[in-house]
Amino acid sequence: MIQAALLIGLVLAQVPEEHRVGRFSISFKERHPLTDLKDLCRRQGWKIADVKKAEPELESLKIEDVAFEVAVPETYAPEKSFGLLVWISPSDSGTPPEEWIDVLAAKNLVFIGAHNSGNARGVAYRLGFALDAVHNITKRYSIDKSRIYVTGFSGGGRTASRAGIAYPDVFTGGIYQGGMDFYRAVPDPADAKREFPPMFVKPEGDLFRKVKSESRHVVLVGQKDFNRPSAKAIFEVMVKKEQFTRATYLEMPGKEHEPADAAALGKAIDALDAPLKAKK
Repeated sequence: MIQAALLIGLVLAQVPEEHRVGRFSISFKERHPLTDLKDLCRRQGWKIADVKKAEPELESLKIEDVAFEVAVPETYAPEKSFGLLVWISPSDSGTPPEEWIDVLAAKNLVFIGAHNSGNARGVAYRLGFALDAVHNITKRYSIDKSRIYVTGFSGGGRTASRAGIAYPDVFTGGIYQGGMDFYRAVPDPADAKREFPPMFVKPEGDLFRKVKSESRHVVLVGQKDFNRPSAKAIFEVMVKKEQFTRATYLEMPGKEHEPADAAALGKAIDALDAPLKAKK
């Protein structure tokens, strides 16, 4: 019996992390190259000195100390086409809402979310962890590079919008739930003297072309959400002023400030997955 137990333990120890299915926590050894502080600051419009002052431990971060929650559908196989959904939570838990699990499996999406990456954490950390998730999961799984999406809720939705817009070379789309940031001021339709201020800078050069014409964006909000006015106003500017060609607005009827339910998540993913329309 002891020998059998030792043999089983040895076999399990030799099972590689690559292509593991189910739900589990994991840590990584490598950071995404774009988590370099200079690049983070350039893409967000921050001053390096300000970030160092606000987040003095950022540059000494050891990615090995960061835990990520992963959910890989049982139907995953290397030869199949699976996408990736990176979750930026407003809380310290990176676990997905339970009702999302079946939807993610049906849509062939691997899920990953960083723990300790909630609203209390600096945006530089949260963006970095989202990039790290993509960098490492795409090395372990056969991920369709055209289906690498980012999402978040509330403060996490705002951070996800920064990631989806500032990093179209990493994320091909995003679902911004219950809150969204933008790179330009947006007038408040309810108050002509008020505007929603810009929170980061406009992407440069080819990145801007890519984010407007190739990236897919879904603005998702509850009908009674207190962030609905700003989210809807930003969407209108995205489409009418900035001419984003792949943007979708979704409202959850009767819902307040809460993340997507299963039905809304499914619709949002379908919008991201919809094929590009042929140019006339």
